[in-house]
Amino acid sequence: MSWEGWLNSLKVPDKNGKVWVDQAAICGHEAGQESVWAATSELKNITSSEIKRIVNGGNDLYQSGPLLCGYKCQLIRNLLDEPEHCMDLKKKTKDPQENSFVICIGKSQKALVIATGVEGAYAGQINPIVNEVVKKLRDSQY
Repeated sequence: MSWEGWLNSLKVPDKNGKVWVDQAAICGHEAGQESVWAATSELKNITSSEIKRIVNGGNDLYQSGPLLCGYKCQLIRNLLDEPEHCMDLKKKTKDPQENSFVICIGKSQKALVIATGVEGAYAGQINPIVNEVVKKLRDSQY
């Protein structure tokens, strides 16, 4: 299976020609197989321990927040184990402007689909894109 095609499907323009996803990754999350399967440049350094914490962190993530590529994130919403199979995070950059970016994570049976929004995007613009890919993966038993 070519994961690059799945990454590209996250960066397709909407009906107005706007691309909302800046960076994307698809990671395995099954026990013992937590790894990055495909990623754009800024998400290639997601670690297995970060994947484990996202999947298994539970309510503790609200207090201490997960890490993604070493960046501390704020957990906004965690429904990974609910029918929505999604999690919303916010990440602040280390630049002087402290720009923040939304990160949406979707969960299929074997994979996490992670997408960071472009500057100014909000979760409601990124979630439907991630959810569409997750639904296709779930339908394929992935």
